[in-house]
Amino acid sequence: KILERIIKRGERVVLSCGSDTLFSSENRELLKRYSCPVWLVANSELILKKRFFLSYKPVEGESMIDAVNRLYETRRINYAGLSELIVRSDIADTEKTAEKIVNELSAMTENYSSR
Repeated sequence: KILERIIKRGERVVLSCGSDTLFSSENRELLKRYSCPVWLVANSELILKKRFFLSYKPVEGESMIDAVNRLYETRRINYAGLSELIVRSDIADTEKTAEKIVNELSAMTENYSSR
């Protein structure tokens, strides 16, 4: 319900959804219909370094890298099926990554408006 309220306001915002958001087909439909989803892809080492998985517990005998990779595989299909744009976020600093996203979205908008 919160996602729906935010999206249907019609404001231009950057919304960072947790990956659990994408498990809901209703949420994926909302995002696909009312936004331009961008998937930021990073390698497992960076994900661990940024501490995105602090509350995640690996299964017995599994390393944290293996746990991150396993979790990624369970979510990859939702990200791939939804995203209009995929950007590597582990090869440049945050500012350059943001610039790349803005430039790519601008180019996409120009292509759509010229049709």
